[in-house]
Amino acid sequence: MVRVVWSEESIILSQYLNKVINNFETDDLVKLDLSLDTFDDLRGYLTSGSIFDDISKRIILCKNSDFLSNPAKLNANQKALLEKIIRIADEDDDLLLIFAANINKLSKNTFISKNFKANRITHGKTPEKKDLKKFVYKYTDKNNSNITESAVLKIIERTDYKYPFLLNELKKLVNLNVLIDEDIVDTIVTDYKPTNYYRLSELIIRREIEELDKLVDTLSKEKKSVNDFIPMMLSQFGFYFKVKYYALNFDNNLKMISDKIGGNQFRTRIVLDLLSDVSIEWIREVINLSYTFLINERKGRNLNNSYIDEIKSSF
Repeated sequence: MVRVVWSEESIILSQYLNKVINNFETDDLVKLDLSLDTFDDLRGYLTSGSIFDDISKRIILCKNSDFLSNPAKLNANQKALLEKIIRIADEDDDLLLIFAANINKLSKNTFISKNFKANRITHGKTPEKKDLKKFVYKYTDKNNSNITESAVLKIIERTDYKYPFLLNELKKLVNLNVLIDEDIVDTIVTDYKPTNYYRLSELIIRREIEELDKLVDTLSKEKKSVNDFIPMMLSQFGFYFKVKYYALNFDNNLKMISDKIGGNQFRTRIVLDLLSDVSIEWIREVINLSYTFLINERKGRNLNNSYIDEIKSSF
């Protein structure tokens, strides 16, 4: 069986992927990254069978399946091999092959409609601004929490109308088991000022340690933890990764990169200049460090180093 899962937001993509994976009920999960792995690699895993003797069902997850937004970048041999892979997977009820992508839109190219059944394509939609208020009430109600209307407006404003940040803060609030009012929001919810996390990410990219330490000290004096910005850093470095990836694949063609990331060429040029001295492998390392740190912190594990110290270790 073949499934496609895509979303404009990485955090929503992860949520939908978890649902699809959990519903298939197997521990045999292989993850491939199609920004690095090839369709030949995928075919190898497809024909090798389960890695467990006592488990027949298995999942192959192909992350960064960006061809879903632009299949034209596949050559004839790649398309032929992919079509063969899809046919094999569709005939195996004990196999779930998932193509996942964090993209702005799914291509309407006939290659996509021909090879992927519409009822097996899942779009993880990001709530629009006008729907965020309804989402907050629904989330708090689902988690048996009460929230005042003024607090709803406050938390949406403080999270800069961004769903990933809003969700992250709501998770903290519902665990308090108290009435969520404006005072609680002011005390608990991180103020997601763009200047803070953009500045933080830029200093990390430029490896300006002295300025980075100054910003961390300023945030500390404002009673803000750098750890609260990790979800935003993941989102920001995920964006940097995409820009760098397309820059490498499109030979720094501004128009093509801008079309892929959904931005204007002026902004793309600024980001490319910022990323000119860093490798895509290092950006990936920062993403992995950030994600690991965030998971360990949420699980209450003892952390020997601060988040910034972990990032500095990669310089």
